Amino acid sequence: MALWVGIQNLGHRGSLALRYGVRWGSYHWYWRLGYALWLESWRGAAHRPGMAATPPPGWQAQDFIYGETPLGTAHQLLSWAGLQPGQHFCEIGCGRGVVGLVAHLVFGARVSGFEKVPALANKARWLARALQVEEAVSIREEGPYGPADLYFLTPTTWSAENWRRVCLEMAAAPAGARALVLSEPLPHWEVLETKKLPYSWGWSQTYLQIRS
Repeated sequence: MALWVGIQNLGHRGSLALRYGVRWGSYHWYWRLGYALWLESWRGAAHRPGMAATPPPGWQAQDFIYGETPLGTAHQLLSWAGLQPGQHFCEIGCGRGVVGLVAHLVFGARVSGFEKVPALANKARWLARALQVEEAVSIREEGPYGPADLYFLTPTTWSAENWRRVCLEMAAAPAGARALVLSEPLPHWEVLETKKLPYSWGWSQTYLQIRS
């Protein structure tokens, strides 16, 4: 069963790569960022061994399950949310910072990424340096998140404790802020629209919300 799931996942990721390569392959941002991600992948595994098995106090192993948003999906998300040049984009659980890098390189946004796993945060910082965008892309391991125009959250595998922690912080977001949220909507935020979109692990329901 595990082998079959792995084969299905490889097929899913391969079809996405082909589809997005045809759509975006001639665009400078797409191959520049794709090449940087490929180079970075040679620096080692995304997770430090044992991180998910022995999470820090107050966290669960499931909080460190890692997946990545494909470049084409990131572009689709940010276009859907109407991100504008100069706006502040904040990603909570940013991993290597793929969505934030698209937000800056394509949409001209200022970016704050938050990643609890130090090894992943270091990968995101390496990519920002390699792409020479460190001044516009900030990567931190701890909050607070602060005010932003658009947030991106991926609580698909987060524990209930982590989800509550993030929701409490998001309650301080400014009125009019928007959020893209996977799998379940933020409480007390208005849902503007929903779409089912492809990610590296499969398709997930995605919510576009606004803080009223």
